[in-house]
Amino acid sequence: MLKTRIAPTPNGHYHLGNIYNFIYTAWWARQNQAELHLRIDDHDFQRSKDIFIEEVFDALNLLEIKTLGPKNLGDFKKKYSGQLKREHYRKKLDEFQSKFGCDCSRKDIGNLPYQGTCLQKNFSFEKMKTCLRFDCKKFHYPILWRKEDIPSYQWSSLIDDLELGTTHLIRGEDLQESSYIQASLARELGVNFITPDNMFHHSLLVNQEGEKLSKSNKASSALPLLRSPDSRRDVIRHFSKFALGVEIDSLEELFQQEYPLKTDS
Repeated sequence: MLKTRIAPTPNGHYHLGNIYNFIYTAWWARQNQAELHLRIDDHDFQRSKDIFIEEVFDALNLLEIKTLGPKNLGDFKKKYSGQLKREHYRKKLDEFQSKFGCDCSRKDIGNLPYQGTCLQKNFSFEKMKTCLRFDCKKFHYPILWRKEDIPSYQWSSLIDDLELGTTHLIRGEDLQESSYIQASLARELGVNFITPDNMFHHSLLVNQEGEKLSKSNKASSALPLLRSPDSRRDVIRHFSKFALGVEIDSLEELFQQEYPLKTDS
């Protein structure tokens, strides 16, 4: 069975770029008769908020996109939250050999890519003092376990995809490197992961300054646009123009069109 997932991080209001990823993913799943799962990546407990989790359910309901997995906030927090799995992520990391402790701060590293300063220092993990990094020079030694004693996005996302059995990734092009980092982590674990011919990395929406929409630069929430039938139709038209170059009024009609994205292979 083919499987993919919508996997938002609930650390801010969801902008149109996030909504477009939801649509791209649901479109691929429909065309390929694949299971479409919802996985909300709330591992960063300091930034994850219930209001943002509820926005995911609101957006998918308004777009009438059906997913497997949690159906509402209460269901998610009771059975699906990544925060319930923190010790599981930690135990899985015990199986991973290519890691090392690092006590460098953001100030120490500056704006340059991390160069493996602590690689030979034999640091172990100590909460709020050291993190754990992947011994991989190619990707500048990504963090696996953060100083706050929580898993990194790269580690938790990998473990969740492996355990879900995800076969295809549909992500923004800004996460292309993350896909390849996670594939490298999987190889170090000796397990199979999604290959480049099953990865799709779509173009990103940008603002008037040519910058990608993001939560960090306070991009406007898309939820108000989805609540009105007329403005929701406008969002779908804008998406279809962005993806296909033609305006289409409904997702049902859009999903009958040929999927436009090419794999990484």
